[in-house]
Amino acid sequence: MRKNHPLRKIRKIVTTVLFGLSADFAVLYSSMGRPSIAPVKLLRALLLQAFYSIQSERLLMERLEYDLLFRWFIGIGVDDPAWNHSIFSKTPAQYQSGETYIQGKVSRCGDELARTALYKSAHSLLVRPKKWSSLRALGMNIAKRLGMARARVAVARKLAVILHRMWAVAAEFCFGKEAAVPALA
Repeated sequence: MRKNHPLRKIRKIVTTVLFGLSADFAVLYSSMGRPSIAPVKLLRALLLQAFYSIQSERLLMERLEYDLLFRWFIGIGVDDPAWNHSIFSKTPAQYQSGETYIQGKVSRCGDELARTALYKSAHSLLVRPKKWSSLRALGMNIAKRLGMARARVAVARKLAVILHRMWAVAAEFCFGKEAAVPALA
């Protein structure tokens, strides 16, 4: 690579910035399980994808197979295998805001009895009442598209939000939209 290539300066800046964040990254990774790819390398690869307008992670990994400039910028040896493209699609879905986020599932955070009560309440709200409610309509729309299990989870989450808002403003429950709980200032 020539001495005045723009990626030389960019790599130096990126290395300096990411080195300062390495302690924050280390906290997010577990010592158990399969070894993970260093977040610095993943971020460098994403920068290359943006710089070279590469359309997908699959094409980025394909280019990483043969492009020595890409390997140098990321910090991968010539003989090291290229990564599987799925590492990019899995990583953002699992680590948002530094917390584990499992899409389509109920998190295990909080009180187990409260989660169970919310889930059972959501099931009852969807299955038993004859009277219409906007919460039931939301759940039934989700059930049509994604199935009843996901609808129960969605309604349980919505119930939790409603109950929290009622608790925060010390409001009584009123059925219907006209007596909605006011937002906090």
